[in-house]
Amino acid sequence: MIETTSIPVNSIQRVRGADGEGSVQFQMDPTVKIGTAKVFAVYGKGGIGKSTTSSNLSVAFSKLGKRVLQIGCDPKHDSTFTLTKKLMPTVIDALETVDFHADVLRLDVFVFKGYNGVMCVEAGGPPAGTGCGGYVVGQTVKLLKEHHLLEDTDVVIFDVLGDVVCGGFAAPLQHADRALKNEAEAAQWLNTLFEYRVLAAYAAALIERFENPALNHRLIQIAMDGSQKIPQRWLATLAAAQAQGRECPAIMAGIAAWLRHLGGANGPVDDPRAAELAQAAKADDPMAAIFGAQGLLSSAWMPA
Repeated sequence: MIETTSIPVNSIQRVRGADGEGSVQFQMDPTVKIGTAKVFAVYGKGGIGKSTTSSNLSVAFSKLGKRVLQIGCDPKHDSTFTLTKKLMPTVIDALETVDFHADVLRLDVFVFKGYNGVMCVEAGGPPAGTGCGGYVVGQTVKLLKEHHLLEDTDVVIFDVLGDVVCGGFAAPLQHADRALKNEAEAAQWLNTLFEYRVLAAYAAALIERFENPALNHRLIQIAMDGSQKIPQRWLATLAAAQAQGRECPAIMAGIAAWLRHLGGANGPVDDPRAAELAQAAKADDPMAAIFGAQGLLSSAWMPA
């Protein structure tokens, strides 16, 4: 478990020649504090379930009667998608509409109410290589304080992209009581802190969201970046089951569906290794070409 009561990030400054044209830099103001709310920062690389963990934690806390604010810190601004059912405008978007005059910015143009009353904010961020993520986080917290929203909040959850070069995305750690690296760590910590009350609410919220026919989560979002997600989420489980002589028919059905998707059954493949995967999917034995010992995603699991 990582304790992050006070990790200073107060000297994010421009390094000559290190950023692209149009870079916006920000020096963290150490006097800007969130206040009495409990603050959590969920970090990790893309595809490991940060937003799922963050959203379910937000809903679980809200089910316990807590006033919750979730802040997405990712240029893709999709952290709160499952809470609001759509991509929300970012703080940067809102600031651009008023020529960065934050004093005239209205709260309702960047704060939105999501599922079960969870307040949702997408901080956004600069494109890779064109600025500092700390600027966005700092401005977001400052705006929320100026509008007194943090005074009416019990829990703040930062959902933070953790595989970027820009150190500014470490800025939420300045405010966090605790940093959670993944869903298992979040569950373990919550189990210790709240015994089973939060976990029960977490599970109930997860089931309720999955059963909600109005969620309209696009299947293409689940299928994208499979080469990054599948090794982490499925292959280790398959390897462990194989070593014990057990089968995993549900995972195998998912892999079969993904292979069909790679073959063009569902339109273009959105994946950083799309070209390689498309070629492998056309092989005489796609399973071996992708998951075999010499395959693109070879692992301890060996397909039969």
